[in-house]
Amino acid sequence: MAKTAAKVQEPAIDHEAVKKEVADKPIIVLMDPIKLDAYIAALRAEVAENPGDVGTAKGRDIIRANAAEIGKKKSAIDRERLRSTEEWRNNIATVNAAGKVVKETLQALQDETRAPLTIWEEREESRMAEAASIIADMKAAVVIQVGDTAAMLRERLERIRSRNLSDDMFGPQIEEVTDLRDETVAALLTAITRVDQEEADRAELVRLREEREERERQDAARREREEAERAEAERQRLAAEAEAQRQADEAARIERERKEAADRAVREAEERAQAERDRIQREHEARLQAERDRAEEAERLAQEERARAAREKAEREEAARREQEEQARREADRAHRSKIQREVKEAFMSCGVDEDTAKKLVLAILAKTVPHTSIQF
Repeated sequence: MAKTAAKVQEPAIDHEAVKKEVADKPIIVLMDPIKLDAYIAALRAEVAENPGDVGTAKGRDIIRANAAEIGKKKSAIDRERLRSTEEWRNNIATVNAAGKVVKETLQALQDETRAPLTIWEEREESRMAEAASIIADMKAAVVIQVGDTAAMLRERLERIRSRNLSDDMFGPQIEEVTDLRDETVAALLTAITRVDQEEADRAELVRLREEREERERQDAARREREEAERAEAERQRLAAEAEAQRQADEAARIERERKEAADRAVREAEERAQAERDRIQREHEARLQAERDRAEEAERLAQEERARAAREKAEREEAARREQEEQARREADRAHRSKIQREVKEAFMSCGVDEDTAKKLVLAILAKTVPHTSIQF
């Protein structure tokens, strides 16, 4: 395609006729690659006649207009392509392929045409960003923070002073930016003077505080020595008093032990005498208790003897009573049995049995020698 474009750029081609032909019938460039190359060559020639200059506003406007005009022609051809797509359904692949070539080629031509302006705009954007950063730095430099030192401010001042403020960088803002730099430098010089004084004042305060602390330390050391001396004197006084008290306590202890020994001897003698009296008393009480125990034992034995005699008497009386009752019961039983036997005998006799036989029958029944017969008493 590039070789074809090179061929259509030969002087024999009428560029105006090609542009008019394409303007009348845009679809022609989609169907005829030779016409496309000739049309692109005509557009290039048109741009080359008045390319513009990025160094001036008018030149930049020309470049912008040239690129926009090419974009319009590209859009017109693309619209014609879209319109003809339905009509040329059978040729859609060919048309789309050609359209893609047209779009890409014209887009490349548009980018190529606008490239000087694009490069200038990018450089201008970078310049403006750098200029804005320099201005922001100068504005921020005059803001003094609580912790800023004079050395930090001097470093900041040196940075601001070393800024290269050029017309190429700031253009019409150069005077305003130069004034801002001068104001920033003046403000920093004032701030450095003030901070220098503040640091000197703080250093003086530190020196005075250190001198005061040193005096206080020396006073404290002196008071500590005096307190130690007083404490030592007090310790010695207390030690002397303690020694005197110890000696007095020792003398008192010796006297107390002597008196306690005498008291203990008297007390031990009294205790021995009391122990002897207690022993005699205990022996006397033991004899009395033994006599009481013997009397109580004799009384107990007498009581046991009386109880035994009473118990034996009661037992004898009970045995006699039971014997009498048993005798009476036996006599009553004999009388009852005799009465029953007599009644049985009389019953036999009433049946015609003689008295002797009747007695034998009764005795036989009592002896259980008569089967199935008994007498109930």
